Amino acid sequence: MTQEDRKQAVNTVVARKIRVFCRIRPMSKAELGRGSSRVTERLDDYSVAVDTPRGLKEFQYDKVFGTTSSQEDVFQDVRRLIQSTIDGFNVCVFAYGQTGSGKTFTMVGDKELKNPGIMPRAFRAIFDIIQENASKFHFKVSTYMLELYNERLLDLFVFPADAVGKKIEIKKDKKGLVFAHGAETKEAASAEELFALFQQGCANRHVAATSMCRAGLHRDPVQWFGFITLVTVGTDVRSLRHTGL
Repeated sequence: MTQEDRKQAVNTVVARKIRVFCRIRPMSKAELGRGSSRVTERLDDYSVAVDTPRGLKEFQYDKVFGTTSSQEDVFQDVRRLIQSTIDGFNVCVFAYGQTGSGKTFTMVGDKELKNPGIMPRAFRAIFDIIQENASKFHFKVSTYMLELYNERLLDLFVFPADAVGKKIEIKKDKKGLVFAHGAETKEAASAEELFALFQQGCANRHVAATSMCRAGLHRDPVQWFGFITLVTVGTDVRSLRHTGL
């Protein structure tokens, strides 16, 4: 299969459906110390068995990653979406699960980034593809990062005290592409710059959370998400988005 054939096959999958993956994390030291037992089991690449009070139940997914799956194993199934982003498809990757289920580890990695997650790996992959196509297109990468809190969008690229009074609205442009009107947008020239912007947004989110705690306010569960917009100029002009949530 040629590279063009592989790209077409991947883009066909992306355009056709939503894919749902399941990742089972290893038990923590605290869980082992309490004598807890595992209630989930990976049966194969697509099935999970869960031991419930009503008996064993099976669930099917597009892919199942077991406790021994590495960060690289997970990313390899996501990597193909990066190419589709470059090819003009809007792509969204997000992690869902309860507190402590491993969302941050899967998406970001550990604190030292010895085991980077999907996001830093995706940032590198984006710029690797840009470098490979530098002779064909001129690329510009920009990003914004928002947080949904109490049904309001907060700009994480703005100092928390200023973000509260800033109005951000989700709109569509003339081409039907969704964008956040009023959000602060920053450009990145490398994977390192892109990740530094992500860390900046996370730091602002942490400052806001700390301020609310000091004020005695309860901070409900929130969602944060960033949009990375790629614009390529060559034989045509395309506006592309890769979204991490």
